[in-house]
Amino acid sequence: MVALKKYLELEVVIFIFAGAAVGYFVLHQVNANKQTLVQALQTQPASIIGTNPITPTMTPLPTPTLIPAPTAVPVLDKNTTPTLAFTPTGTTIFQISSDGTRKVILNTITNKDGSTTYNVTTDNNSHIIYSQTLPAGSSISIPYNTWSPDNTYFFIQENDGSQTKIMVFNGNGETFGNGQAFLDLTGVFSQDEPDATFTSATGWASDNLIIILTQNTDGSEGTSYWFGVPDESVTPLATEF
Repeated sequence: MVALKKYLELEVVIFIFAGAAVGYFVLHQVNANKQTLVQALQTQPASIIGTNPITPTMTPLPTPTLIPAPTAVPVLDKNTTPTLAFTPTGTTIFQISSDGTRKVILNTITNKDGSTTYNVTTDNNSHIIYSQTLPAGSSISIPYNTWSPDNTYFFIQENDGSQTKIMVFNGNGETFGNGQAFLDLTGVFSQDEPDATFTSATGWASDNLIIILTQNTDGSEGTSYWFGVPDESVTPLATEF
């Protein structure tokens, strides 16, 4: 009985192993067939497997619209000052003779560069007797007592810093016998009296004599002089004016 029992147990084990082997073989075959079928489908033409190849469709991109670049606008320099049109300005002053029949007229024009143009005329202002352009800081003026007592001559004064120039003119605008348009009183005086310091021409002592005042080196009033017109003589005076 024991031998039979062991035999039966051996039969059962063999049967189990045999069934497992058969099952493994069948499972292996099924998987192999599936792989073969998949490979066949992948390698067959599309017409055979019933599908059409998909041709990708290229959607055309929209044509870009070219936008013109804006016109460059010049950048203004913040430090740039607009150029303004220059308008010259002018003034007119005059001095009359002691009897009121004659006058000396001084017309001034301010120029763009800061200089000033001076035009000297008489009476009806129709004829320029003298014209000069001076830089800023210099000027021409008409003394109060510019006319000689007989209205034959007049003088004007040019101011250049600390220096003064006195010019004597014919009242009719004509040149003098030496061909000069005016007599340089201060120039002649400095040559004749180099040790004297000219301070001012105060007026007329007669129809042809202009009074000159001077100053000493210590600041006190110096010798007075007469300047003769038209001979340009310089005469020291014993009496101070």
